[in-house]
Amino acid sequence: MSECVRCAATGHVRHLAYEERASVADLHYYGPLAAGAAGRGGANTGVATMERVQPYIDMAQPYFDWIWGYFREGFHDVNAILGLLIAIGAAYVLSKYSRIFVVALGAVVFYMIAQVMLPVLANNAAFRLPPLVEGAYWQKMVAIYAGFLIIITVFYIVKRTMLKGGH
Repeated sequence: MSECVRCAATGHVRHLAYEERASVADLHYYGPLAAGAAGRGGANTGVATMERVQPYIDMAQPYFDWIWGYFREGFHDVNAILGLLIAIGAAYVLSKYSRIFVVALGAVVFYMIAQVMLPVLANNAAFRLPPLVEGAYWQKMVAIYAGFLIIITVFYIVKRTMLKGGH
């Protein structure tokens, strides 16, 4: 035996089985139509309202913004000709998408080497190591890794759709 209740705000209809019990939160969500079901008392029916979820979203938002900032910065840095060429090569080498993290890491290492060696080879500049002991340098490399994840994924999708045999 079941009972139907309707959400006062959205008009959503829910069928409550005899074993299910409506909680006080269900009364808030479904309004006075659920009063008969709530009279049986007991377990929560699992209805999540925005009021219950919003504090968790507010708490997680700064972390999402921080992660999104890495992707934005990395995409900006990789979106130059050198990064795009490396990403095209990495997407060509990528045979299964499950290896994207390893291939993107290899692309970052190749990018780091190219950033150091291109001025030496093209302009006969002095060889200088990057600032490996500075935290800002490694934060930039993490952002570039995130950028490579995005760009290699895009090129991999293009490769899979254009080259039906794939590689």
